[in-house]
Amino acid sequence: MLVPLAVLLCACSRGAEPGDSGGPAGVAAPPASTTPPKAAQVPLAEVEPSTLSRDETVAFLPTFAVVRDGHWKAPVDAWVYEPEEDGLGRKALIESMAELLELAPGSPDEQLVANNLRPFVVDNERGKWVALRRGAHAVRVGPTEPNGRASGSLEIPEGDPATVGEGAPPWVELEVVMPSGDPRRFSAWVQLLPDEGVSVISDIDDTIKITNVLDHQEMLANTFLRPWQAVPGMAAAYQRWAEQGVAFHYVSASPLPLLGALGELASREGFPRGSLALRPFRWTDGTALELLDPSESYKRAVIFAIMESFQHRGFVLVGDTGERDPEIYADVARRFPDRVRAIYLRDPVAGGTPSLAARLDVVFEGLPRPLWQVIADGGGLPEAPG
Repeated sequence: MLVPLAVLLCACSRGAEPGDSGGPAGVAAPPASTTPPKAAQVPLAEVEPSTLSRDETVAFLPTFAVVRDGHWKAPVDAWVYEPEEDGLGRKALIESMAELLELAPGSPDEQLVANNLRPFVVDNERGKWVALRRGAHAVRVGPTEPNGRASGSLEIPEGDPATVGEGAPPWVELEVVMPSGDPRRFSAWVQLLPDEGVSVISDIDDTIKITNVLDHQEMLANTFLRPWQAVPGMAAAYQRWAEQGVAFHYVSASPLPLLGALGELASREGFPRGSLALRPFRWTDGTALELLDPSESYKRAVIFAIMESFQHRGFVLVGDTGERDPEIYADVARRFPDRVRAIYLRDPVAGGTPSLAARLDVVFEGLPRPLWQVIADGGGLPEAPG
C-alpha cells in the first residue's frame, strides 16, 4: 500500500484548486472578475504572449515589492500545471488516504477527500513562458522548471501611474498576456511596500487555522476531510491591524498545492491580504519527502529574506507553540534586535501546554521579557500590533 504517501502530506492544509487569479481575497487577492478599472489610461506594453495551452492553468503566489534604484521590483512567482482527473497515482493516493482515515470505499467522505487531493496530482508543465504586464511595463518569465515553476521581476519606476493600486499599502495587479484566441484571464498580485512601516509575519497552521499538527490522524482529518476552522478572533485582530496600515506576510510549511484552499479560507474568514510563502512540492524531485522534515530551517530562511528586504520596517511575529515557532522567532529577534517589535505565540493545547513556560524561558533567554507573549486565540492580541 501507499500509505506513506499520505503521511507525506502532514503539516498541510486542505487542498482545493488554486484560483485562476492567483487566489481570492485574503492571503492572495480578489478574483479577477472583481478587479477594479485600471489605475490610469496609458498604452499597454507590447510583449510576446504566454505559451499556455488551453488545458493548462497558471497560478501565482502573492508577493511584495520593494524599491531599488528608483524602481519597484515586483516579484513574479508562477506555477503552470494541467489538472489531472484520472491516473493510477491519483487513485493510489486517494485509496491510501481513505485507508489512513478509515473511510468506507465509495462513501461521500471518500469523495470529499478525493476532491481535496486533486491539486496534489496535477501535471506540472515545464518549458512554458508566462508574460505579464502592468500598464506600459511588461515581463516574460520562464521557461518553467519540471515542477512547473518560473520566477522573475517586473520593474516599475517610482511615481509611475502603474503604481496606483488598491488599499494602503497598495496592491497592484499584473495581467497575464494570453495567447491569441484564448479568452481566459489570469492575474498576479503584488503589494508595494515602502521601507518604513510595520509588517506582521504570521504562521498559518495552529496560528490562524486549527490544524492540530502534533496529532497526525487529526491533522489529516482537519486537512482533507473536515471543514476548515479559523482560530477564533484571529481574523478580526488581523483586520484591525490592517486598518492601521500594517502589511502581512504569511509564511507556512504547507505545500504549494494548497495555494487555492488557503485563499478560500482567508476570503471566507476575512483575513487581510498578504504575501504568501509555501514550500515547494513535487512527487518525483524529493520535495515531497521534505514535508517529513522539520520546517524550522525553511521558515527561518524565508523570514530572514523578508526582513532583509528592508532596512527600517518594523516586524511583529505571530506563531504557535506546537512546533518550532518560538525557536525560529527567538533567532529572528536576536538577529534583528531593533526591528522585531513583539512576538505573539498561540498555545493550541486547551488548558495550556505543560512545562511551556519553562521551555519559553530557555528559548528566549537574554531577550527582553516584554517582547514575547503567549495567547490562546485572537482575543489575546492587542489593539495595535506593537
